[in-house]
Amino acid sequence: MRIITQPPPHSQRGAVLLLVILVTSLLAAATASYSGTLEDVVDVQRDEASALRAEFAAESGLEYAQRRLMLNPAWTGTGVDGVTLSDGMTHFMIAAAPDEASSFGENVHTLEIDGDYGDSSARLGSSVRVFMGESATSELALIFLGENFKQRHGMVYGDILVTDRANKVNDWVYDAEGNGSYQSGGADADGTTIFVCTGVDGTVYKYRGDMDDYQWLGDEVVITENTQAPAWDLDQYLVEGPGLRIYDGVTKLTNEYVEETAVFILEPDQKLVLKGCTMAGGVVVYCPKDYDPRSGYRNIVMLKNGTCIGGGDGGVEDHIGLIAPGARLQNDANGTWMCGFHFVNEIGNFKYADIWGQLVILNRCQNLNDCEVSYYAPVAENRPSAISFGMTGAYTDMMEVFENFN
Repeated sequence: MRIITQPPPHSQRGAVLLLVILVTSLLAAATASYSGTLEDVVDVQRDEASALRAEFAAESGLEYAQRRLMLNPAWTGTGVDGVTLSDGMTHFMIAAAPDEASSFGENVHTLEIDGDYGDSSARLGSSVRVFMGESATSELALIFLGENFKQRHGMVYGDILVTDRANKVNDWVYDAEGNGSYQSGGADADGTTIFVCTGVDGTVYKYRGDMDDYQWLGDEVVITENTQAPAWDLDQYLVEGPGLRIYDGVTKLTNEYVEETAVFILEPDQKLVLKGCTMAGGVVVYCPKDYDPRSGYRNIVMLKNGTCIGGGDGGVEDHIGLIAPGARLQNDANGTWMCGFHFVNEIGNFKYADIWGQLVILNRCQNLNDCEVSYYAPVAENRPSAISFGMTGAYTDMMEVFENFN
C-alpha cells in the first residue's frame, strides 16, 4: 500500500525555519556570552594572582627591612633601585627612618614598602621597634666561635667577638633531608684566648668576666646572650653561570689570575694549594650539607707566594672572600692579601696577612701571627647571599602594619 505524504503548507515551513534561526541565534549568543565570561574569569584570576604576588613582594620587603635594621640601625632603605628577586619579576623598594616621636617608645623605625610583581603593586607601612642586643651595633672585624684562639704581634681595626665560654653559640645544622635550623652548640669547653702583643682598635666582646683584659688597647665588654654562627648553603655555587668558574677535583693552581668566583669541589682530606694566584672574584671551597663543621676540618687551603683573594668585581656577586666552612686555612708566610667576607673552619699557622672585610672562624685559631684584620663596612652590610648572620641578642618587634601611608 502506498502512503503518500503531503508537504506542509508554505506558512508552516516558514515558521519552522524561523524557529531554527531563532534557536541557532540564541545558542550562538549563549556560546559567545559563555566564552566572554570565561575569558573575563581567567583575566580576573590572572589579575588576582599578580596582585597577590605583589602583596607577597611587599611582605618580603618588610622581612628584609627588619633584618637590615638589626644589622645597622642607621639603615635608610634600599634607595630608588630597590631589590629584585631571582625570578626577575618580584621587586620591592623600602624607605626607612627613625621615628623620634613614636607613641611606641624609643628605637622605633617607620617603614614604607612598595612591592611589585609585573604590572601589579602593593604598599605596606609599618612601625618596627629594634632591639639591638649587646653587640649588634658593633663593627665586628673578627668573629671567633670556637674553643682556643691565639693572635700574636697583630692588630684588629674594628671590634672582635670571642666566645670564650662553652656552649655560647647557636650553630646552623642540617638534618637528613637537608633542611637547616639553629641548634644550641659551640665549643664543649671554655678553652683559652690569648693575645700576644696584639691590640684591638675597637671593642672586645667576650663572655668571661673572671679574666683580666685580653689586650691593651680597646675596651672589653662582657656579654651573655648566645651568638649565632653564620647560616650557610653553598649549593648555589654548584650551578654554572656568569661569574662562576668551577674546579672539580682540582687541588693546585699556580700563577693564575681568575676574575670569576672560583669554586673548588674536593674530596675529604684533599688539600688545595694556591701558589702565586690572584683570585679576584673570591674562593668558595664547597662543603656538603651532610658534613658537621664542628667535627673539624675536611680540607686544607694553603696559600703560597703572596696569593690574593677577593676585591674584584667579576665574581658571581660582590664581597666574596674565602668561604670555606669545612676548611683549615694556612699560608707560607710570604704575604697574603684577602678582601671580602671570610668564613673558615680553622686557622692554622697564618702569618703576614692583611685581611679586610669580616673574618669568621668556627672552631680554632692556632696562630694569627703578624696579621692585621680590618673591618670593612660594605662587606659586613652586604654579605654574600649564601651566608646569613644573626647578631648577638638582636631582634625586632613589629608594633603595627598598615596598607597605606595616609
